[in-house]
Amino acid sequence: MSGLPIGGDRDVVDWVIERWAVERPDLDTSSIAVAGRLLRVAELLQRRLEVACRSCGLSLGELAVLTALRRSGRTDGLSPGQLGGALLISSGGVTKRVVALEERGLVARSRDERDGRGVLVSLTEAGRALVDESVGPYLEAERSAISTLSADEQATLAQLLRPLLAALEASPAIR
Repeated sequence: MSGLPIGGDRDVVDWVIERWAVERPDLDTSSIAVAGRLLRVAELLQRRLEVACRSCGLSLGELAVLTALRRSGRTDGLSPGQLGGALLISSGGVTKRVVALEERGLVARSRDERDGRGVLVSLTEAGRALVDESVGPYLEAERSAISTLSADEQATLAQLLRPLLAALEASPAIR
C-alpha cells in the first residue's frame, strides 16, 4: 500500500472513501468505513496469526482443527461434520486438514462406535501436546495484535461486533 496518502490518523479506508467521493460522488460509501476496515483488519490479523502458527510448526487452519478438538473435552473425538461446524468450513476443507494432521501423527481417525458408518477424529498424544504448547503463543499473538486498543476499547469492540456477527451467521444469504 506504499505510495498512498495514509499515516498518522489516516488509513487506507480513508483514502478509498475519499477516492470514491471524487470519482463517484453519487455513491453512499458510508458502509466502507466499517466493512472495509473489518475486512482489512481480518486480512492483516490472519497474516499475523499465520506467522505465529508457523513458528509452532502449524498452519492457522491446522491449529484451528487441533484447538477445536482440544476444546471439545471429548476423548473419543468429533465427527468431520462437527469439526466443520466448529470451524465454519466445508467437509472437503475438514478432510484436507485432517489428512495432513493425521500424516503428521497429530490426529487419528476411528470408526464411530455409535454409528458404524461414521468417523471420529481425535487428538493423538503428540497432537494434544502440540496444541497445548501452541495455544499460549497463539493467544499472545492475538493479544499483541489488538494491544493498541485499551481493555475498555477491546470490550466495547467485542460487544459491538457480537450482534453483527450473530446476524451475519444467521443470514441465509451466506449459506
